[in-house]
Amino acid sequence: MVAVLVGIVTAYVVAMLVMPLLVRAAWAWGVLDHPGAGHHVHGAPVPRLGGVAVFAGFIAGVVAAAAVSDVAPRAARAVLEFDHRAVALVVAGGILFVIGLFDDLKDIPPAVKLVGQTAAATVVCYYGFRIDVVSLVPGTELHLGWLALPVSILWIVGVSNAFNLIDGLDGLAGGVALIALAATTCSAILLGDSTVPWYALLLAGSLLAFLRFNYPPARIFLGDSGSLVVGFLLAVLTVKGATRPDGSVSALIPLFALSYPLLDTGIAILRRWLRGVPLSRADDRHIHHQLRALGLTPTRAVGLIYLESAGVALFGLCTAFAPPELTVAMTAGCVALFVAILVAIVRWLGYHEFLELSDSIVAMTRDARGVLQRGIAAREVARAIADADTFDEVVAVLERSAPALHCAYVTLGPEELGPARDIELGSERRLWKLDCPIVPSRRDIVANEVPGVDALLLTLWYRTGEPAAPTGTEHVARILTPALTNWITAHSRGEPGIAALPLHRMRRRQILSPVLSADAQLSSRDKWAVRSMP
Repeated sequence: MVAVLVGIVTAYVVAMLVMPLLVRAAWAWGVLDHPGAGHHVHGAPVPRLGGVAVFAGFIAGVVAAAAVSDVAPRAARAVLEFDHRAVALVVAGGILFVIGLFDDLKDIPPAVKLVGQTAAATVVCYYGFRIDVVSLVPGTELHLGWLALPVSILWIVGVSNAFNLIDGLDGLAGGVALIALAATTCSAILLGDSTVPWYALLLAGSLLAFLRFNYPPARIFLGDSGSLVVGFLLAVLTVKGATRPDGSVSALIPLFALSYPLLDTGIAILRRWLRGVPLSRADDRHIHHQLRALGLTPTRAVGLIYLESAGVALFGLCTAFAPPELTVAMTAGCVALFVAILVAIVRWLGYHEFLELSDSIVAMTRDARGVLQRGIAAREVARAIADADTFDEVVAVLERSAPALHCAYVTLGPEELGPARDIELGSERRLWKLDCPIVPSRRDIVANEVPGVDALLLTLWYRTGEPAAPTGTEHVARILTPALTNWITAHSRGEPGIAALPLHRMRRRQILSPVLSADAQLSSRDKWAVRSMP
């Protein structure tokens, strides 16, 4: 215990002493995070080298604990029980520290950081860190087999990036890390691990000193040199602290201990994917940004996130160590809690990407049968068009198909007449349409018959007064357009010839008759009124 206390005090003191020096050095060298840059929310430039002090304090604490081995050999051996794995942990952390420091001093591409994170994860995995067996409910185990290595690397890289993303509000990253370390320490002690708690406490000592300078209003930021290292250490320690004596990992403990960074990163990835933007692009719509947009002060926003992180972490611990008869119920409660938090965040914080996704899924589910029916009908129409011998037969096929396609009308005529026509429908004035040019038609095909007409235009008309516009309209158009194109191309090369198409008669009469649904009754007020074409 003496060695551990010495290490914790050393980590805290070293970080406290180094922090003011880094603040002055960052201002002198211009290593500042300016307002509007990245995902930080602040009104003035702030130094971003806090990670240097955190890493220095952590390493100093480890060294100090080892230095008192003659005074307290048993405690020292407990601290360094990782032996070669402890060295791998420090070396891998050093790799990420160097990469993060370079990124703080001079921006480096995201791909380079990803390679460095993968290399660091590979180092610790090579020296024994593996997620081989996962247990969600005590008594049930999932053996990963050959997936153990990629899953372990993915976990470390994912958590490192997730923690890096939440470092956007004063006091947020450091406080969330301390909550996760507290949950890890409790879990490790309950499982009889004599090593993980000491590493967690050494890191906590450095982070406590950092929070003295980072809590609102912040005088220094963690920076990539700190967020990558702290995220990496959290990824390793939370899993090691949740590993049972039989080697299985109680998955709920690390997942719930790191609930906020994982949830925020998952939402960010889905948002960017739905928007079609690069997943690595920084933005200002993380959860902490949205809380600030709702009017919460930085202190209240951070406090609310602390409360969520601590509550979920505690719930995860209770579930993992609940009596067997309560395990299933507690696990179901965990899942329900996660879903409730996710839904509340999406709705309360106004993530319209997910609201639109929900509406789209509901619409597709509600009209799934109708979409299927219209697709089937469109393919039957395409086959009937292929069997038609004359243009009039093609028009007749389209006329009969209107009800099955759920269209109000279907029109087919010269392309130049479509956009130019001005139609007034009387009682059915409110229509919307989808124009589908039959593009492969060649100018020389119709040039002799209808000068200036290059192609035909298939138009699908729909009533706007219906409860909902038909889903899958574009799919119907993608089926009918090639069918019409193929028919015209085939009949322009011979028997009956393109001259059989009544385009010249349609142009001469200056009228484009609608193709009505089979059961439509056309009254005088519903007749088309087409203005004279030039």
